[in-house]
Amino acid sequence: MIGSPGNDFVPADIVGRPYFYERKDRVKGRYCVRLTLKNGKKVVRSFAAEHERADFAREMRVGAIDGSFSAAEWQRWLHLKATCERHGMSPESLLAYAVEAHVSAPVKTKPLGEVYAEFYDAKSDKSTDYVSHIKSAIGNNLVPVLGAERQIDTISKSELEQWLSTPEIGPVTRRNRRAYLRAFFGYAHEKGYVLKSPAAGLAVPEHRKKTPGILTPDQMKALMRANAEYPEVCAYLALGAFAGLRSSSIERLEPEEIRIKDRQLFFPAEKFKTGRSHLIEHAPENLWPWLERVTLEDAFPIEHRKYLYARSEANKRAGLTPPHNALRHSFATYKCALDGAAEKASYIMGHSNPAEIWQSYKGIATKAAAKEWFDILP
Repeated sequence: MIGSPGNDFVPADIVGRPYFYERKDRVKGRYCVRLTLKNGKKVVRSFAAEHERADFAREMRVGAIDGSFSAAEWQRWLHLKATCERHGMSPESLLAYAVEAHVSAPVKTKPLGEVYAEFYDAKSDKSTDYVSHIKSAIGNNLVPVLGAERQIDTISKSELEQWLSTPEIGPVTRRNRRAYLRAFFGYAHEKGYVLKSPAAGLAVPEHRKKTPGILTPDQMKALMRANAEYPEVCAYLALGAFAGLRSSSIERLEPEEIRIKDRQLFFPAEKFKTGRSHLIEHAPENLWPWLERVTLEDAFPIEHRKYLYARSEANKRAGLTPPHNALRHSFATYKCALDGAAEKASYIMGHSNPAEIWQSYKGIATKAAAKEWFDILP
């Protein structure tokens, strides 16, 4: 930026330290820095993003003696000084205490791409779904947008808010990405790459929940009748409708994990979304007759592409266009209606908070309809 038309001065003309401030009333030029020149003139420069202001300060070497000044480091110093003053102590005394207590200093910052690679490796033991979501949200989206070579400690909260508000993504994806941001920058904070996580104060993106779309008992009966000659397809449908399984869980089931005699379904930690093993007991009894009709070794596991095709063809045979995720939503709705509570549905579906299930699905179906749903048999 040195030598650009907007600068009629050079680094040698600057005296003292810069003053950084934010103009929240502006859409553009929100991030400002005020400089003092040797002739006494005050100069203000405004930038659209915080990292642009930091880059400018670094290039202009404002307040530096040896050319090693970092705008981010200066802001940290001002914050530390103000915090110490509020608590009636000096930064020097705090440093002396840290040395005496053997408190280690923060590790030098790293590029965003390097920190992401470390974070991804650290989470490799989590479930397949969790790891793939991290890669999609952080590796394939955040890193390319902000730049792999970008120093992670220069990333601001406002930039993350702007990234989350991308109009192309839906409310659920936005909420999930916020959670991944908090995990990622929490890791960076633990490692000392950032002094404070810029994702810590991100607001939960607002979105209005809709009533889940479900199938009626008559529609489910028609779906199973239309596919009676395809027992493997009926088994897949039954696992969604009568056990509430996600499509990804159905696809990855191994024959030995379907314990028909014991009336159990078992999911190892690496196959379940929470990253913990999950044992389903006490699933509705009408599930098992649909599974007994197939040779498990022939039906499970199934490739994702083949599963989607099988489900699509099943709907065509019945002349149905089900709502999104209709089988899992239907299970939750009818199970809550049958029990008059959400604890059993929450446990089977792998949710930790029954209250959320109850708030989402209560009152949508009657108990009579629920009894009819769980009486659907081959």
